Amino acid sequence: MNVIVWIFQNLVYRPQLNLLQFFYNFTGDIGVSIVLIATVVNLLLWPLFIATYLNGQKIKILQPKLKAIQEKHKGNQQELLKATVEFNRKHGVNNSSFLVVLIAQIFFASGLLYLTSDLSQGKISIELYENFFGTTESSFNNTAFGFLDIGTQARNFIWLPLANLVFSYLYGLYTFKLAPKPVITKPKKKKSNGAFDSEAFQKSLEFQTLYVMPIFIFLFNFSFSVGVNIYFVTVSLLSLIRQIFVSRYYKDHTNKLIEDIAKTDPEFEDNPDIETPHLADDAVATKIVDVKVKKKDNKKENLKKKTKESKKIVKKSFKEKG
Repeated sequence: MNVIVWIFQNLVYRPQLNLLQFFYNFTGDIGVSIVLIATVVNLLLWPLFIATYLNGQKIKILQPKLKAIQEKHKGNQQELLKATVEFNRKHGVNNSSFLVVLIAQIFFASGLLYLTSDLSQGKISIELYENFFGTTESSFNNTAFGFLDIGTQARNFIWLPLANLVFSYLYGLYTFKLAPKPVITKPKKKKSNGAFDSEAFQKSLEFQTLYVMPIFIFLFNFSFSVGVNIYFVTVSLLSLIRQIFVSRYYKDHTNKLIEDIAKTDPEFEDNPDIETPHLADDAVATKIVDVKVKKKDNKKENLKKKTKESKKIVKKSFKEKG
């Protein structure tokens, strides 16, 4: 436990405090400094967010194949685990990638949360080790943007928790309703008692993200200080911007992955357990359909050739006998 505290203090909290002090020396405004340090931390985590997003898209695309494996090894947990691990290794799927992002977010968010909370309560003093930017002054003016006392409770400035609620709702709305969706084959529904319903789970997750979490975040921020709210409003806005950018910028990357699977994966051929792909992107969907048509045409051509060859062999054998 002491090791974790040491890591948090020396690798998270104090570096962020020094960075905050650095920004404050240039801006002279604690509110702007909090916004800047939240932005820097968010940018540092972007590579992890991008990797997790792409991994999540790959998992969505390959979900029908994974379900087929689960159905095949149903009742044999050992074989199911072995097959799942091999499947993930083969396709480069990392189910634990989101944990890395989550842990990093918790560490950095906790650092900034404690930092802004300490600033709000006036706990920051000159007892710090020397700032690695060359300054040792550790006193801050608690007035943010010229009119907000960061130590004041946010209930006195209710528009701050409300802004966080709005950004959180827009994040969920974009993620589930407006973001580009990959073309994914969906297994036909089969009635089975007690089976895991992924669509029901998805709808539940969507409802919680869109409606429950924003309200929870509002109540959470309502009880904190203005300084903490400035940080969380910044993070919520940056998360929304990041989600829009990543989903649109990497749309072609996702579609290319789907095309490659369509060309090489036999599960994209005729399969009675697979419905027609959801046409979220007409261009990619058309390409996938074209690939299927070509496969069917090739099968027909090969069948015709084999039939002709068989007829020739039969005729030849009859002539030889005659």
